[in-house]
Amino acid sequence: MEATQQAVQTAAKKVKSFARFKKLQESRPEFKGQSLEKLLYLPLHRAFKYRHYLKDLVENILPGSRECVQLNGALQAISDLCDHIEDIQQHKENQLQLQRVQKLLKGRRVRILSPGRRYIREGWLSLVPPSGEDVKHRMLFLFSDVLAVTSPCHPLHPVNAHKFSCLALYPLRECQVERVLGHTQSQGGLISLSFRKEKLLLMSDNQQDLNSWFECLVMAVRKLCTDVVTETRQPFSVQQCDCASPRVSKRPHEEAVREDSGIQGVMSQKRMRMGEHLGEDEMMSPQADSGWSCAIL
Repeated sequence: MEATQQAVQTAAKKVKSFARFKKLQESRPEFKGQSLEKLLYLPLHRAFKYRHYLKDLVENILPGSRECVQLNGALQAISDLCDHIEDIQQHKENQLQLQRVQKLLKGRRVRILSPGRRYIREGWLSLVPPSGEDVKHRMLFLFSDVLAVTSPCHPLHPVNAHKFSCLALYPLRECQVERVLGHTQSQGGLISLSFRKEKLLLMSDNQQDLNSWFECLVMAVRKLCTDVVTETRQPFSVQQCDCASPRVSKRPHEEAVREDSGIQGVMSQKRMRMGEHLGEDEMMSPQADSGWSCAIL
């Protein structure tokens, strides 16, 4: 929608006839002084209203009638359209969140904008070092596939004063979430995140915030593991089989030799049969049109 609005504004600046037409249409009383850019959202809002009206009609009509079948078909079509609009809106909001987090990070070494990645939440938590050092406050960004642990840059830095430095990206695919403290209605708690090569202990004094983090982490890990299992259970297509390792023989050269020997055996048998019909002189003498000759030394 933003691209369409930008195109309308650009055309209104460059094309005078379109600018006059736009101004004339916006001055109509039924538009109530709204601009054309705002009117572009009306069909989207009407689609959700149509779904609500069709649901009421289906609930108050005789089941099994012809009108009920037609209304159910229309309701299914408008529901699919509304779902598509909601998916586009969620994708747009997710992209804006990813771009915002990318701008918050210092440098360009860490790439947050990745296809299929979803933003979940962010917040401050205390990281407990395993060596018994002081607790360190870290800003955490949770996505659908990774957990970013960052630290704030120096407040007096001329450029990166309001940014964060990414310390590590932890893949959620190999993460195990466990609540160490905070099972009861106490103040604060502790969460353990176990990875393949490292273990994190996250602490917070806010019990409600820690419970929210725990639920988000568990749901993200579970969703990621479910998607991996679903992908492995899918049947291989032709393109997937090309990527997989083909089942070839351990000794392919032996099959080639056997094939060649089989062909030579068939050719020799044919020559023997031809030799029975031809004389020895005819077999020894070359054909005139064969294009080859031999010399006896």
